[in-house]
Amino acid sequence: VGNEELDRIDTEYMEELKHRLVEAALEAYGSTAAGRFETVLSKAPDLGSNRRIQLSDGSWQNEWQDPEGLHTGYFDPAVLAVGIRRPKGNLESLIVNYGCHPVVLGPYSLAISADYPGYLKDRIESEGGVDSAIFLLAGGGNINPRLCIQEDAKHPRSVGSRLASTVLENLTKLSPIKGAAVKSCRVPWRIVRTRDAYKPASSPANKKGDVIETEVSAFRAGELGLLFLPGELFSEFNASLREASPTRETLVISLANDYVGYLPTDQAQREGAYETLMAPAENLEGALMEHARKAFGGIE
Repeated sequence: VGNEELDRIDTEYMEELKHRLVEAALEAYGSTAAGRFETVLSKAPDLGSNRRIQLSDGSWQNEWQDPEGLHTGYFDPAVLAVGIRRPKGNLESLIVNYGCHPVVLGPYSLAISADYPGYLKDRIESEGGVDSAIFLLAGGGNINPRLCIQEDAKHPRSVGSRLASTVLENLTKLSPIKGAAVKSCRVPWRIVRTRDAYKPASSPANKKGDVIETEVSAFRAGELGLLFLPGELFSEFNASLREASPTRETLVISLANDYVGYLPTDQAQREGAYETLMAPAENLEGALMEHARKAFGGIE
């Protein structure tokens, strides 16, 4: 929440959420059963847009909406769907990995909401023959829905439904993941701040020179990989990380296990604008890729 105060309802919700998440994790662990992973890679290029634009004076800023799709910045439209198929043939679960901020709703929408991923989940479960759908955010730190910062629920419903259409259209193309090896690797990442935190958080590492102790981790199940990164990863990293992975398909997962701020490219750091102010340090790109490769090396 940065330097913004949590009110009573937020605090109560967060406390309840912690308990619910633990209960869900324990229930999931206790209900493990035989099955196989299946994947399909598709694209949803018309839902998101790079929100960073260059002005006529050469400076960079954020333009949050792009309803006509005019922004020229890079956007990775990949949608990786990962299903869990049980021996009886039923598709029990489906993970959707896509890199676009869930900010269709804006700061004046104060009700608790899952934004567009909630409507994505509802439609996949109701129409896809899937018991449980899960959304995992890929690198999308510089990507917004083309229409965003809205108040009416019809807007996140529209985005979620359109993304669900892309997923549902490709369910028949799910392909089994081969291999049975299960490996995991955790790589510590020590980030020395080169700037004060733009929005001070509860963590004590807020000042220039402070050290942030975090990690990059990877998991492998056969030819399926999962890479967990502790911040808001830029879209440009998605393809590079998948290419560096030793597995056939890899889920690139932002905001995992920790939050250190934005993880922009070095080029974006030189350009400036909001996301770079929210990055803990300059020149993160090389260190990020180095730690990801070490994590991948641990699951080869």
